[in-house]
Amino acid sequence: MVKIRYSVMGALTIIASVACQQDNPAPPAKATAVARPAVVAPDLTPIVAQAGPLEFPDGDGEPFGMPLKEFQTRAAAFRKKHVQSSFIVADHVPPGLSPTARAGFDLPRGRTAVSWVVDGDARHGYTLIYDENANGDLRDDPRHAFTADHDHFDTFIDTTVTTREPARTSPFRIRLRVRGDQVYANFAVFRRGTIAVGGHARPFILSWNATGFDNPSARIALDLDGDGKTQLSSWTEESPESF
Repeated sequence: MVKIRYSVMGALTIIASVACQQDNPAPPAKATAVARPAVVAPDLTPIVAQAGPLEFPDGDGEPFGMPLKEFQTRAAAFRKKHVQSSFIVADHVPPGLSPTARAGFDLPRGRTAVSWVVDGDARHGYTLIYDENANGDLRDDPRHAFTADHDHFDTFIDTTVTTREPARTSPFRIRLRVRGDQVYANFAVFRRGTIAVGGHARPFILSWNATGFDNPSARIALDLDGDGKTQLSSWTEESPESF
């Protein structure tokens, strides 16, 4: 019979003894230590790269808002049910709105969300009015014109969003788009750039939403395989180059 006993001490593996069962047992063998390979400390020197200007992803974005009559019905019910809410739901809209106007009460502004309305047509253009002074009345707010761009109309809102974790207020740019009879909102932006890694210039993309670029929920995509392309993960598709 052969008996082998092992023990682990720290980073070393110790073979304690190997003995054969016989009339005169052999003396225990001396312990042999097997050292691990030396660990090379990683290079933690920061790599700095300049990112480009803010860009919006391709596509229209998410459908935003509802027909004006539906908004007024839902707004009245919301105010009755939620007396105290972070949503500031307007109880007055500008006069003279067309039957095709669309509205909502979910436009981010600081710690709150405010009401808005978009009205117009493809011939005369579109106008956005949102509750900039957060008083629940859209009649005293300025109008923001949309800009025609081929088959759609765009306007941009520069506002702020306040988060709890981490507690801070960050600038926040939103793009609203009108295509056909639908309003779309895009709350995500990104910045492109290149970064030098291992003597090679690799493209990268920083994604951003209301939490800011440096929030743990933000993402970065790096061209790891050197094919010159980067792809951020989305709700429907994961990318091995997105973190």
